[in-house]
Amino acid sequence: MRLIFLILFILCDGALDKEKRQPEYIVIERDYAGTVLLDQETGTRYLKTDTGLYELEEGRDEQMQNEYMFNRAFREYVNRYAADHGITPEQALERTEVQQAARFYSEV
Repeated sequence: MRLIFLILFILCDGALDKEKRQPEYIVIERDYAGTVLLDQETGTRYLKTDTGLYELEEGRDEQMQNEYMFNRAFREYVNRYAADHGITPEQALERTEVQQAARFYSEV
Protein backbone atom coordinates (compact mmCIF):
# COMPACT_ATOMS: atom_id res chain seq x y z
CA MET A 1 0.00 0.00 0.00
CA ARG A 2 2.81 2.39 0.88
CA LEU A 3 4.44 1.63 -2.42
CA ILE A 4 1.30 2.68 -4.31
CA PHE A 5 1.12 6.00 -2.42
CA LEU A 6 4.81 6.61 -3.05
CA ILE A 7 4.41 6.02 -6.79
CA LEU A 8 1.34 8.29 -6.94
CA PHE A 9 3.18 11.01 -5.03
CA ILE A 10 6.14 10.87 -7.41
CA LEU A 11 3.89 10.99 -10.48
CA CYS A 12 1.67 13.81 -9.21
CA ASP A 13 4.27 15.98 -7.48
CA GLY A 14 5.33 17.96 -10.57
CA ALA A 15 1.86 18.04 -12.11
CA LEU A 16 0.23 19.77 -9.14
CA ASP A 17 2.66 22.67 -8.85
CA LYS A 18 3.03 24.47 -12.19
CA GLU A 19 5.35 27.08 -10.71
CA LYS A 20 8.01 24.44 -10.12
CA ARG A 21 7.87 23.25 -13.71
CA GLN A 22 10.05 24.80 -16.37
CA PRO A 23 8.14 26.30 -19.30
CA GLU A 24 7.94 24.15 -22.40
CA TYR A 25 9.24 25.81 -25.53
CA ILE A 26 8.67 25.09 -29.20
CA VAL A 27 11.65 25.74 -31.47
CA ILE A 28 10.56 28.21 -34.14
CA GLU A 29 13.90 28.76 -35.85
CA ARG A 30 17.53 27.87 -35.29
CA ASP A 31 20.55 29.51 -36.92
CA TYR A 32 24.09 30.67 -36.10
CA ALA A 33 22.84 33.56 -33.93
CA GLY A 34 20.76 31.35 -31.64
CA THR A 35 17.40 29.66 -31.36
CA VAL A 36 14.01 31.38 -31.41
CA LEU A 37 11.68 29.68 -28.92
CA LEU A 38 7.95 30.01 -28.28
CA ASP A 39 6.57 29.58 -24.75
CA GLN A 40 3.45 27.44 -25.24
CA GLU A 41 1.58 28.79 -22.23
CA THR A 42 2.14 32.53 -22.68
CA GLY A 43 2.81 32.83 -26.41
CA THR A 44 5.97 34.84 -25.69
CA ARG A 45 8.92 34.46 -28.05
CA TYR A 46 12.50 34.18 -26.75
CA LEU A 47 15.95 34.17 -28.31
CA LYS A 48 18.28 31.63 -26.72
CA THR A 49 21.99 32.21 -27.29
CA ASP A 50 25.20 31.05 -25.66
CA THR A 51 24.96 34.00 -23.27
CA GLY A 52 21.36 33.57 -22.10
CA LEU A 53 17.64 33.65 -22.84
CA TYR A 54 16.17 36.96 -24.05
CA GLU A 55 12.54 37.93 -24.57
CA LEU A 56 11.85 39.20 -28.09
CA GLU A 57 9.99 42.46 -28.57
CA GLU A 58 6.32 42.22 -29.48
CA GLY A 59 6.39 45.28 -31.74
CA ARG A 60 9.03 43.82 -34.03
CA ASP A 61 6.48 41.98 -36.18
CA GLU A 62 4.54 45.18 -36.83
CA GLN A 63 7.74 47.05 -37.69
CA MET A 64 8.74 44.31 -40.11
CA GLN A 65 5.33 44.42 -41.80
CA ASN A 66 5.57 48.21 -42.19
CA GLU A 67 9.09 47.98 -43.57
CA TYR A 68 7.92 45.32 -46.03
CA MET A 69 4.93 47.40 -47.15
CA PHE A 70 6.69 50.74 -47.59
CA ASN A 71 10.33 49.95 -48.45
CA ARG A 72 10.62 48.67 -52.02
CA ALA A 73 14.25 47.50 -51.72
CA PHE A 74 13.51 45.52 -48.57
CA ARG A 75 10.34 44.06 -50.12
CA GLU A 76 12.37 42.87 -53.13
CA TYR A 77 14.95 41.33 -50.80
CA VAL A 78 12.27 39.50 -48.81
CA ASN A 79 10.55 38.23 -51.96
CA ARG A 80 13.89 37.02 -53.37
CA TYR A 81 14.78 35.36 -50.03
CA ALA A 82 11.39 33.67 -49.87
CA ALA A 83 11.66 32.37 -53.44
CA ASP A 84 15.21 31.07 -52.85
CA HIS A 85 14.15 29.23 -49.69
CA GLY A 86 10.77 27.99 -50.98
CA ILE A 87 8.73 29.81 -48.31
CA THR A 88 6.18 32.62 -48.29
CA PRO A 89 7.19 36.24 -47.66
CA GLU A 90 5.29 36.11 -44.34
CA GLN A 91 7.44 33.18 -43.23
CA ALA A 92 10.57 34.95 -44.45
CA LEU A 93 9.78 37.97 -42.27
CA GLU A 94 9.99 35.69 -39.22
CA ARG A 95 13.54 34.54 -40.07
CA THR A 96 16.40 36.03 -38.08
CA GLU A 97 18.48 36.64 -41.21
CA VAL A 98 15.70 38.72 -42.79
CA GLN A 99 15.14 40.65 -39.56
CA GLN A 100 18.83 41.52 -39.49
CA ALA A 101 18.65 42.61 -43.13
CA ALA A 102 15.72 44.88 -42.27
CA ARG A 103 18.09 47.01 -40.19
CA PHE A 104 20.31 47.44 -43.23
CA TYR A 105 17.41 48.32 -45.54
CA SER A 106 15.53 50.58 -43.09
CA GLU A 107 15.37 54.22 -44.02
CA VAL A 108 16.17 56.26 -40.94
